Amino acid sequence: PAYLNWVVLSQFMIVLSAYLLFKTNLHPKLKHYIFPVVAGLILFRPVFITLVNGQLSGLLLLVCVLVIYLWEKEKWWQGCAILPLLALKPNVSIPILALIALWLLFQRKSRLFLWIGLSAIALLVIGMLRDPNWVAEYLAIGNSKLSQTFGYSPTIWGLTAYLSGFKRALTLILGGLGALLILSGCLFLLRRKHNGQRPAFVFSVVIVTTLLITPYTWTYDQLLLVIPILVIMLEMLNRSYPFLLSATLFLLIDVVTIFLLVISARIELEVLNAIVPLICYGLLFLFVHGR
Repeated sequence: PAYLNWVVLSQFMIVLSAYLLFKTNLHPKLKHYIFPVVAGLILFRPVFITLVNGQLSGLLLLVCVLVIYLWEKEKWWQGCAILPLLALKPNVSIPILALIALWLLFQRKSRLFLWIGLSAIALLVIGMLRDPNWVAEYLAIGNSKLSQTFGYSPTIWGLTAYLSGFKRALTLILGGLGALLILSGCLFLLRRKHNGQRPAFVFSVVIVTTLLITPYTWTYDQLLLVIPILVIMLEMLNRSYPFLLSATLFLLIDVVTIFLLVISARIELEVLNAIVPLICYGLLFLFVHGR
């Protein structure tokens, strides 16, 4: 019963996330994108894996979208108060929180750190009331998982490991250079005074960067790519791209994920799924930053 309830709740959170992202855009033709987006969600492989495995990805997606929605409405402290909820999955959330905090510094909104800090402390205390050693236990498990799976996850590290024949030293060199390049591009976009520095754009850049440079993530974590995909679609709509191109973007990415699934089944590795956030990373430069 718990699994069934969580799956239903996850479906609700995913759909609600898409709805709230749409609410940040008031374009009159937005209603024509409802069916393509719903179809895109249904066929998106990370959605399926999240539901089958009962992962937290739907909750993390909703938290990110709620923060975006509140910040788009100029409700900054409210968004900051719920932002630390991402820490429920630290391996993904820590890079996101760090990059978002850096962007807040760029925007001279450092006073908002008070709300983030208070919320984070509250979560830490609640966790310690349940298990005083949970932080140490998590770090021990996380280090063990990372040592066992490094170079096999769908990130820039896994991709470079596959291309280098899983040679450890070469993976560290190529992966490090790739991660540095991706992170530099992220900081470049966050510093630029373009696109109004909308929170939806900022989260999109931060999410694709995190999914690429974090050593330990899996395909279900790529559910967060729903945000950059929809942001790119909305930006294409605002810039009057052809409807067929912008409306089918999500479905085209679905085709890529299915194609990668076939290849992954043959090579018995998930590393090539890093191509999906790489595509989103490139599209953010092309459709959101590019003029």
